Amino acid sequence: MATRCMICFEDGNERVNVYQHFDGYPSYVLPVLARVVRAFQERVGWDPEYMAARSMLALMKEADENLDSWAPENGDLLGFGICASMRGDLRYIYRVSRNESGIFMLHVYHRGSRLTDNDEAVALAQGEIPERFRSQR
Repeated sequence: MATRCMICFEDGNERVNVYQHFDGYPSYVLPVLARVVRAFQERVGWDPEYMAARSMLALMKEADENLDSWAPENGDLLGFGICASMRGDLRYIYRVSRNESGIFMLHVYHRGSRLTDNDEAVALAQGEIPERFRSQR
């Protein structure tokens, strides 16, 4: 069965959601997502739409180094997507946001329970992945 996840880029009342149908567990998603979030934090700043798009591209590339296979004429059109609302079949949710001071945060949720405190969320956004997430499936 697929490990479905959603990555939510939130800014106040606005949210951009990236859906991933398979391999949504932390040991797969966090290294890629943290790399993108950190790059935006260092070089671009807060831009949830672009961050969502680049995160989806990076995750697609991680899934298949040959991105040509994702071209519409080459077959599979599913696996990743942009969603307007939350899906009900998610195992993990990753929430990228900013705190009151503008510091980027990356929280991890498993079936509705938050797995990260605020300090860990800031560390994750800076690319520091705790050992407990490195092998979690």
